[in-house]
Amino acid sequence: MLVCALAVAVAQPCVMLVARRGHRAASVLPMLFHRTALRLLGLRVQVDGAPRADAQTAWLANHLSYLDVPVLGALLPARFVAKDEVRHWPLLGPLSRLQRTVFIGRRNVDAKAALDSMAGALAHGASLIVFPEGTTSDGDDVRPFRSPVFAMLGASPGVLVQPVTLAVTGPDAAARRAYAYIDDDTLATHLWAFLARARTDVRVTLHPPMRVDALGDHRKAAATAARVIVASALQAEPAAA
Repeated sequence: MLVCALAVAVAQPCVMLVARRGHRAASVLPMLFHRTALRLLGLRVQVDGAPRADAQTAWLANHLSYLDVPVLGALLPARFVAKDEVRHWPLLGPLSRLQRTVFIGRRNVDAKAALDSMAGALAHGASLIVFPEGTTSDGDDVRPFRSPVFAMLGASPGVLVQPVTLAVTGPDAAARRAYAYIDDDTLATHLWAFLARARTDVRVTLHPPMRVDALGDHRKAAATAARVIVASALQAEPAAA
């Protein structure tokens, strides 16, 4: 993992200098890194549906763990939206900056600046991967989606919204507990425990895209509709034993 990270750290800045803003060439190396990370972490991903890659897209997913990043990063040519604390995490922080992650604060006073940062990335042609719950969950349900995100997306003409469901599959309850990052464990402690597992299966369901720019001020309705779509695939998973 460190060797791959160092390779990306050397090459990615050169790519970013050459590629114009929003160009998908800047996503190639991060996607290769994430695909390598999946193998090294023992994550086997099954994909249902297809990403809408022919248009600027905001992929909205439920959030279980920092492990969602390699799972989605291996599939989607986009920039992540992450909490500002990630910027300072060892290894993951520098790598996330190289992937041009949009960092946002989670306090109420940071809300406008966060939305402006996402809108700015969209205005420069980037696609985004957003976790609209605003926090992680254990995967049994989907928390309410934050409606201001949909107000921002609705004000971005031409941007499609594609809901995404992440689910740890199989009847093994231990797999879901090991994957979810929701307790008071440190990042290092959680990752060390996760690496003890030989393999974890994750299903990514890519739902049909939806348009939100025609909804006007109905951002809460759009947030609820997207959450229901994401939760529908999660509830289809078999209950853990």
